[in-house]
Amino acid sequence: MKVEATLLILVLLDAVSTYLLVQKYPVELEVSPILRQLLAIDKRLVFAWIPVEYATLLCLFYINKKVREKLGVKKKLEYTIIGLAATIVVLNTIGVVVNYIVKN
Repeated sequence: MKVEATLLILVLLDAVSTYLLVQKYPVELEVSPILRQLLAIDKRLVFAWIPVEYATLLCLFYINKKVREKLGVKKKLEYTIIGLAATIVVLNTIGVVVNYIVKN
């Protein structure tokens, strides 16, 4: 349950920070081609992407966990998925803060 909640919070923070960034910067800077197309239509569609991103990251987490268990690996490598999501949020937040500082 902690993993699910953590990933959900990170995905929500990613959506909000992405939304704030695309208010200032072109949507072409978005890495995900599908999300980029959604943002080109309407920037608010970033919030419609939340369930897709959440489900994808959660599936990746559990797939990694099952593979690790099948291979008998002791280190919990599946937590790198949470680290990846956290890294994206941190980078977006840095972008938002820098944009705020430069604007003011």
